[in-house]
Amino acid sequence: MSSLWPETVDGLPVVEGALVKVSNLPHFYADDRGTLLETLREDDEHFTKFGQIYVVSNPEWSVRAYHRHLKMYDWFTIIQGAATFVVWREDDGYDPNTRTYIPSIMVQRVTVRASVPKTITVPPGVWHGWTSIEKNTLLLSVASELYPHDGTPPDEERCAWDCLGKECWRVQAK
Repeated sequence: MSSLWPETVDGLPVVEGALVKVSNLPHFYADDRGTLLETLREDDEHFTKFGQIYVVSNPEWSVRAYHRHLKMYDWFTIIQGAATFVVWREDDGYDPNTRTYIPSIMVQRVTVRASVPKTITVPPGVWHGWTSIEKNTLLLSVASELYPHDGTPPDEERCAWDCLGKECWRVQAK
């Protein structure tokens, strides 16, 4: 496994796996007037429902992590710059071949750039966070639920940005 991850977290083995869907954005148009990029449509297979849209700017290398939602989907698109996302969840580790359970922490790291537009779909229950790896990075976020501003607790749970260690946020030499 990659040196990005610790071997264990709280006694559970860490394994890499696909937790989020990373979609190419086929509807990108450019002409002498500029560009138009469709990031999410109601007829996309990974769309559930609309709650709100917001844009986040992040200082270069500042980490925004981790939180998860119990019922909300997030769709993230980097519209300027580049970012690395780290996502994880506890996994029951069920192996249908042996019919045994080996609990683990499943992890995934995804790097995206505005120059090659993609949308990341984060389903409920997946811990997620991100860091910008270029100056002036902007993230467009579409959420399936509204964030409450009336004092109602939001649909989120939080944990420390370094709960999986700090290595997962570093750029790896290739």
